[in-house]
Amino acid sequence: VSVVVTTPGGSVTKTSAFTYAAAPTVTSILPTSGPMAGGTVVTITGTNLSYVNSVTFGGVAGTVGTKSATSVSVTTPAFSDPGAFNVVVSGPNGSVTKTSAFTYVRGPALSGISPSTGLAAGGSTVTLTGQYLTGITSVTVGGTAGTNLVVTNSSSIQFRTPAKSAGTYDVTVTGPYGSSTLSSAFTYVAAPTVSSVSPAVGAVVGGQSVTITGTGLANASSVTFGGTTATITSTSATSVVVTTPAKVAGAVSVVVTTPGGSVTKTSAF
Repeated sequence: VSVVVTTPGGSVTKTSAFTYAAAPTVTSILPTSGPMAGGTVVTITGTNLSYVNSVTFGGVAGTVGTKSATSVSVTTPAFSDPGAFNVVVSGPNGSVTKTSAFTYVRGPALSGISPSTGLAAGGSTVTLTGQYLTGITSVTVGGTAGTNLVVTNSSSIQFRTPAKSAGTYDVTVTGPYGSSTLSSAFTYVAAPTVSSVSPAVGAVVGGQSVTITGTGLANASSVTFGGTTATITSTSATSVVVTTPAKVAGAVSVVVTTPGGSVTKTSAF
């Protein structure tokens, strides 16, 4: 409408100087939930929304984006508590409140992993435990996606590890309400290899010190000669030193077991 000001000196008219706008209405708010960290882009639909200059979630102001007569977009602010909160849409033409219209949901929080080691070839079935794990959509190990993800319940999920080079990596879960990372949580170990057994001959009474060389031999847990357990005296990534058990005369296979698996050297001693 035009605004006319009259004084003793006359009148002046400002054409279309003031707009009367109907109060805003809200018919929908989508999505209706998001993480407590904020950052969710919400679309509010209704009428008379062109003049909206403030949208609050539980009393905390969001960031208003694009708007039209029938919709306005807003980015949710961070919030300190989970739960359903009022959304208030305001402008110079009035305010409208939608009660308990947006729910803040806690993001995932990892606390445990089992097992924490596996083969570099991947394929280990791993269980992650924690809180608020419902809705998890991906798990990565060192940035590489795991497979066969199963959300058991809100505190437990399972997945299979991807192939990675030997080493220790972070494990991260991601869902609609955020991410959580266990630092240096999973260690890949290379499958063992054996290149030599020296010496290759010893007395049937046992007691011979033998050095087994190869790769991936660190933390070897068992060495057998023809199925009989030898005594491990030292291990490293490239060698295992053992004392042979007593056996009957003949050539026997040597089996070395490590966290990365087992390897057999046929008729090696």
